[in-house]
Amino acid sequence: MYSPDSSTTGGTMTGFTTPAFGIVAVLAPAWNAIRRLITSVSGTGTSGVDVASATKPFESVFYTPSNIRSSPVPNPISGKYPPIPVNQYRLVTKKGGDVNADGVVATMVVKTSIDVPAGMEIADPDQVKAALSYHIGHLSENSVGIYETVTAGAA
Repeated sequence: MYSPDSSTTGGTMTGFTTPAFGIVAVLAPAWNAIRRLITSVSGTGTSGVDVASATKPFESVFYTPSNIRSSPVPNPISGKYPPIPVNQYRLVTKKGGDVNADGVVATMVVKTSIDVPAGMEIADPDQVKAALSYHIGHLSENSVGIYETVTAGAA
């Protein structure tokens, strides 16, 4: 089960090596969520990074489906299946930062949505594992390229 411990190692980027983030559990915004505040940052190049505060949030919230759906059964007459429902899991990270030299603050939001067709987690869990393994690995291996694309404003 998703249960982050007290620290997370971040993705290494140019000028941002071996980043580590200290996290603490806080009250989540919903009963089906787990929320963590980033309360410390360490590693080379991290001295200018702000930790969570009232004006500059730095947090992650992991949401699970509020109602787990199951795989539908076929119509007894036609044998056709109705649309397959989806169980959605989401990880949302929020990070506040300055948007200009005047100190105007805004919040950046990073979202990963995991939409699992109901029943796949039981009937074919290896495919779920493979998709998550690839997605998380891809983000990790390409963190520099994603950062550079986001800060350059082009693909």
